[in-house]
Amino acid sequence: HDELKGTRHGRSLLERVANVRTALPMLTTQYRMHPDICAVVDKLFYSSRIVTAVQTRRERPEPLAMWWVEAAGEEQPLGTSMENPTEAAAVRRVCLWLLRHRPGKSVLVLTFYKAQLRALCSLLWGDEKNPQLRDVRVLTVDAAQGQQGDIVVLSCVRTGALGFSA
Repeated sequence: HDELKGTRHGRSLLERVANVRTALPMLTTQYRMHPDICAVVDKLFYSSRIVTAVQTRRERPEPLAMWWVEAAGEEQPLGTSMENPTEAAAVRRVCLWLLRHRPGKSVLVLTFYKAQLRALCSLLWGDEKNPQLRDVRVLTVDAAQGQQGDIVVLSCVRTGALGFSA
């Protein structure tokens, strides 16, 4: 990693893009997400400018639910990554609730940062009192491309500095 110091490669793509002051091309129509999921992404990341394609708006066999859980903790830099221990603990509590109240449903936890991934894996998979937490899959957003879960939990880690929260 020493050879990366002083170069733009020492920071994540997200951090580099967040510091760009010129207008970037923006996605305007999305074709993959259910409109309810897109609404959250649109509000958090695109200032409510995304349109869901007509062919994407189809009926689902059961209603989708969206929860927003506030965690008071702050993100902490860890090398070139970030973690938020308070948010990781909140994700653990949400996963315990889901496993108890939605038996038989697969739970997938996603995060943008590898440091948060490690914190989540440690909290979830290292909990000897709640071995059912070992059934929860934990992946980075990049590693999860093409993956599915009955229930998906997103751990954002950072919600202030880059303007991700409403």
